[in-house]
Amino acid sequence: MRSYCRWFGAIALLLLAACNSKQVDYLPFQESEDGYWGLIDRKGKVLFAEEFENEIINVSDGILCTTDDDGLYQYYTVEKKPRLIAGGFKDAGVFHEGLAPVAMKDEWIKFIDKKGEVAFELKEIEGKQVESVTGFHFGIAIYRLEDDTYGLIDTNGNLLTKPRHVIIDFCTTGGFYGRGFYGLFGKVIENEILVVTYSDAVLLLHYKDFINNKQDKALCKLDFDKHQTKFYMNSDYYCVSTDKKHTIMDKDKTILTIPKNSKMNMIYDIMGKYILFSNEDRDRMGVMDLKGNTVIRPKYRFLAFMDDKSLICSTNGKDFKMIDIKDNVINGDLDLHQETYGIHPLFYDGIACLRNSDGESYFLNKKGQPINNTTYSMVISSIIGGNKVNSDFFNINKLIRRLEITEYGIGGVTINTTVEEFMEYDNMNSYYEVDIDDYVREDEIDFYRYVDGVKVEFYPSFDGYIAINSLTEVEPGIYGGESNWNPVCELDKLLAGFYLTGELEERGEAIYEGLCDFFTEKSTMHVIGENKASFRFKNSKDLRLSYDEEDKTIVLIYCNFTMSDDSFNSVNE
Repeated sequence: MRSYCRWFGAIALLLLAACNSKQVDYLPFQESEDGYWGLIDRKGKVLFAEEFENEIINVSDGILCTTDDDGLYQYYTVEKKPRLIAGGFKDAGVFHEGLAPVAMKDEWIKFIDKKGEVAFELKEIEGKQVESVTGFHFGIAIYRLEDDTYGLIDTNGNLLTKPRHVIIDFCTTGGFYGRGFYGLFGKVIENEILVVTYSDAVLLLHYKDFINNKQDKALCKLDFDKHQTKFYMNSDYYCVSTDKKHTIMDKDKTILTIPKNSKMNMIYDIMGKYILFSNEDRDRMGVMDLKGNTVIRPKYRFLAFMDDKSLICSTNGKDFKMIDIKDNVINGDLDLHQETYGIHPLFYDGIACLRNSDGESYFLNKKGQPINNTTYSMVISSIIGGNKVNSDFFNINKLIRRLEITEYGIGGVTINTTVEEFMEYDNMNSYYEVDIDDYVREDEIDFYRYVDGVKVEFYPSFDGYIAINSLTEVEPGIYGGESNWNPVCELDKLLAGFYLTGELEERGEAIYEGLCDFFTEKSTMHVIGENKASFRFKNSKDLRLSYDEEDKTIVLIYCNFTMSDDSFNSVNE
């Protein structure tokens, strides 16, 4: 039965509730499986029902977000008769401080106000495209540029920090392990603290200290080479767990240090002035206070805070009940669906969403009572997501820069690059596959990268040179005795190409035309067929470009010689 505790450990970071986070006032619900969506308040009173065909994704600042039949995001007012304020967005964030980030198809990121009007637009910063931006919290938003640098802006779109090679995130009710920050589904804790990941450490910094570049004022610093750490935080306290001890801190003051021993192995959550922990085997959970006193001994296989005074628990993973912080039973007969543990991964500020034995959902308050007598076909597990919005603006020049496309090659590889040079240049940062059978040489290894949704493949050729997405060179006689040499491989070429995946599949023609424009500036061009072009450069090298709409593939053939149109067409076929 340890699976319950393991499951809880996997999502424990998602369960932290921030005391100072804005309270969720309305909860989306669906009365029947094929019904429309509505909202109820925290006391169970219906604001409206059967109103939206598609799921209500988030509710914040008096605005809800849903989608239309085309999957585009829309915003409505939260009232008995919701009014559309804006829609048609490819990506959309949550309203905070009266603003929300949005992105239309093929457009830059914008921030809109609660009237649906554009407050300002984010295009480029220092010549680089803004790839994503968060919503606002305590007057700042975090942007990320195309080169993976981060910075801050204010509510007028003004730059607070220039782009830096760090990763910035808000403190959320999630946490992080080592280098990876997991604010998954977590609510932002409104305490003006940022989590900043540098190349060698993670720091907790007040946002003003980050703006003023005062890293020495960090509340906490975790060095990657010294700590195997876990990190937890609520609005008042944070915990840093190493392989030797747990340290609970309030700003820069240590509140409690707990050496790891047989009685307490791992901290899962901090709620108010109480700590949720597990025993050495991590199969039983209990609660202690900030003085280190055990309040509830570790006897439960499942244990989760509703708030700092009540918890949901189970000793056997089957029979769930609600208890207070002194381990007294508040409600000893919770009707929960055992297969899903009865609990969604998030609580709503003292409101839990449970699923009963009939597979229906209902809401429970912190006193262990249903907020109304209604069960629902479906409720959503998170109404706070969508914090970051990604730009949908397509910039062919950015793609060319990121893929390092030139008249000599792609990805830093040219027609003269050897396998050894490629391995040294690439430093094994590509993925690779080995496919060996009776008909393939043992040194034939396939490498590939994904860059901005584009898959670029690299194949070592038999003569020691690199080919990208090349046709395999076949030795004579291997298939029925016929000679089947690839004429381009034989003549010291580089055949380069990449596959378009994801949303870039829709942009193949635009990429082809953009590449034509890019190469035309450097060469003489002539068209030799639909979606096929030839370029002659001053260095007498030829380049042929083609776009296969069916296979969603862009192919560039780089040559040390003049290739006839017939040869070009035969290679593409």
